[in-house]
Amino acid sequence: MAPVLFPVAGIAAIVTEIFCYRRFSSHPELPGIHDVIGANPVSWMFGMVADHLLPHGWVDEYVQSRCSPTLIAGPNVTLYVVSAFPGACILSIIIEGLVLQWTSRNDPEPLTGIHAVAGIANVASYPVMIGVAFTWNLVLEILSGSPTDVARFQESRAGCSLAVSSGPMRRLSSP
Repeated sequence: MAPVLFPVAGIAAIVTEIFCYRRFSSHPELPGIHDVIGANPVSWMFGMVADHLLPHGWVDEYVQSRCSPTLIAGPNVTLYVVSAFPGACILSIIIEGLVLQWTSRNDPEPLTGIHAVAGIANVASYPVMIGVAFTWNLVLEILSGSPTDVARFQESRAGCSLAVSSGPMRRLSSP
């Protein structure tokens, strides 16, 4: 449920962070909006690397009509996504604090307590992002009649005698 999949959630999180920086910063005009917007992709890139190193909940489904496995959401993919948010929030606080500290290094009067303000901004933005993403997902499921992750996994396994690998996700290559 990364914000790249839910752009509205990402935008809501950035707006929340900008509000927090304006409200709690030692200089209400700093960090600049462009600095906040620029710090988030840096944090996101580090998060993507961490994401590839942690369990993910996706499983290889071997379908008879294909030569290669297809990745589908396993029964615990939502649990993995939700439980990754506290770690992602801590990582964001550290990385965004460092980026914002670096971008304000030449200011005549530097920001004080930037990591504390980054903490406030991220702690405020993550619930907003989660709430918007889950609401977005729920609305899409209701409108499309799509089942939840667990139901979708159980339906895909019904009557199938082929093996499912629950090991680490492998890179799939074309035949």
